[in-house]
Amino acid sequence: MRRFSLATLRVAGLLVLLVGVLHLLMTQHLMHWFGQYLTRDSDVARAAMLLNHLVVGVLLLPLGIGLAAIARPLGRGEPWAVVIAVADCAALLALPAILAFSIRGPMLDAPACVAAAICLTIAPLAVTIATTYLWLARPGEAAPHT
Repeated sequence: MRRFSLATLRVAGLLVLLVGVLHLLMTQHLMHWFGQYLTRDSDVARAAMLLNHLVVGVLLLPLGIGLAAIARPLGRGEPWAVVIAVADCAALLALPAILAFSIRGPMLDAPACVAAAICLTIAPLAVTIATTYLWLARPGEAAPHT
């Protein structure tokens, strides 16, 4: 289980990092695509969408790096790794809750939206379980101190 938990955190970290990079790479494409649905007077909407997409992309980068980097230190029970793990898990677990309250109407019928909702529910749970296991099952903790 320990090896699986370490691998889960590393893979999740790499996937989050990849999503951040994709967010940044796809920003201009999405702006062009959404632009055809906006009027010329929608500069505020364009700016808000651009800012949102860039900020999310940039913030996903350290989240992904952090998830991958904390695996071993968390298993050793290092306090800084526990703090990062709790923050990362809280951020990831907020995603399905936000989706549940935000997605309404026809968006619920879109296959991409359903797939994203499933991924954004399973992934945070897997990361939280792996993180909890590594934190609670620290090597040598059960041995008495001499």
